[in-house]
Amino acid sequence: ELLKTNITEYGIETIGSTNDIEYIKLLFNMDKIPQSNIPYASLLARIIGRLDTSKYSYDRLPAEIDMYTGGIYSSIDIYEENGSVKPFLSVNGKALERNADKLFELLRSVTSELDFTKTESLQKIIRELKMRIEHTISENGHLYSAVRALSYVRSASAYKEICRGMAFKDFMDNVDKDIEKTAEILKETADMLFTNDNVTLIRLSENGADKKSEKRFNEFKNILPEGKGKIYGFDFKPSIIKEGITNSSKIVYNSMGADFNKFGFSYSGAMNVVKNIINTEYLWNQVRVKGGAYGSGCTMMRNGSVY
Repeated sequence: ELLKTNITEYGIETIGSTNDIEYIKLLFNMDKIPQSNIPYASLLARIIGRLDTSKYSYDRLPAEIDMYTGGIYSSIDIYEENGSVKPFLSVNGKALERNADKLFELLRSVTSELDFTKTESLQKIIRELKMRIEHTISENGHLYSAVRALSYVRSASAYKEICRGMAFKDFMDNVDKDIEKTAEILKETADMLFTNDNVTLIRLSENGADKKSEKRFNEFKNILPEGKGKIYGFDFKPSIIKEGITNSSKIVYNSMGADFNKFGFSYSGAMNVVKNIINTEYLWNQVRVKGGAYGSGCTMMRNGSVY
């Protein structure tokens, strides 16, 4: 049960029942990187916690994380505000409060101390990621095709497509052909993201903010270099496109996407009724029963997405 949430000068502090576990999320604003670096930031999120650092080797780092924490992972979190995209690279970790100092030491290591000269480790990680992406696409083709369709009409979906859609898969297909160049751009991206003016802390714990927790974060922040302060926009131009994409799966996925906000509609409970009517009265009978498709469906989301 959550008890209290405070907005502090460095982020959000939430006090709750956590069984003495401290949960940390560090948010780095991706508006600090140019659009061409977005797929590299997505790759960066996937290698955090795995690539060598100046203190820990490729083999030693996972062991150290498992010994002292409940895990450290990173992701690209994409939010929307008044139709604009708010993307963040988040680095997340959790540990018993007695190991909180070690948690922050490891968080510092996997952000500001990454060793991009270890191209052999980087290439190994990339190859594993490529295999995983191929498998994920074959198992979730309907979701990939939906994001692709929406990426032509919604800016947030376009950002997701670059970070984890078919566009990212295309990026990954070629990223290891010049591993030295990839390492160079990854370092450039990390240097722009991991700065002391570009980090926000979200913390959930039982005890809330105290001098020790403030000291940990301030030490982490002060080690990060000064940022340049430049903000890059995300250039998105809606377009109506019909396209086909081939992959190794023998299943065909068809998707159509739109943004109902642009047609003057806003989300309400009535849309849930319409969605159920489309799914049960039309798509089930016409596409699945008569057409013989594996499945079909319509989704309408609060943010305006319909596919």
